[in-house]
Amino acid sequence: MSRANKLGISPSSLTIIDYTLPSEKERLFIVDLERRQITHQSLVAHAKESGYRYPKTFSNVYGSHKSSVGMFRTGETYFGVNGYSLRIDGLEIGINDRARSRFIVVHGADYVSGEFMKNNGMLGRSEGCFAIPFEHLDKAVNSIKESGYIFVYYQ
Repeated sequence: MSRANKLGISPSSLTIIDYTLPSEKERLFIVDLERRQITHQSLVAHAKESGYRYPKTFSNVYGSHKSSVGMFRTGETYFGVNGYSLRIDGLEIGINDRARSRFIVVHGADYVSGEFMKNNGMLGRSEGCFAIPFEHLDKAVNSIKESGYIFVYYQ
C-alpha cells in the first residue's frame, strides 16, 4: 500500500483473502478504504495443487495449478471462459509477479457454493484463480476493479 501511495495511486478497496481459514468458511473480505468498513465477504477457492481444505503450497509458475500469495493490484474486467472476470497483476517479484501471464484472475465458479459443499463435503478448487460464488461475482468485481488491491495471507 505504501508503494501505491508513493506512486500517487489512491486505492479505493483492499480485498483480503485469508488462507488461514478453511475453504468452507468465508475468507474473502472486501474493505472500502474510504469508509473503513467491510463491504463484502464471500467464499473463495484455492488451487487444486495447493492443498485440500487449506492451501499449503504456493507457486508463481505457469501450469503449477497452485495458488499465489502476497499483494496484487486489480485490473480490467473481461468476458472469458468463466464469464465475467477480473484480471489482476502480482506486485511481488518472484512471489506472484507472473499472475497475469499465468491467467490468474477473479471469476465465478459453480464449485464455490454452499450447494457444492453440501454435495461434495468441500469446495471445489481452481487452477490458481480466485474463484468465488457466481451470486457474489458482479458486486465483488465491480467494487474492486481497476482501483483496488488484493492481499492474500497464509501461515
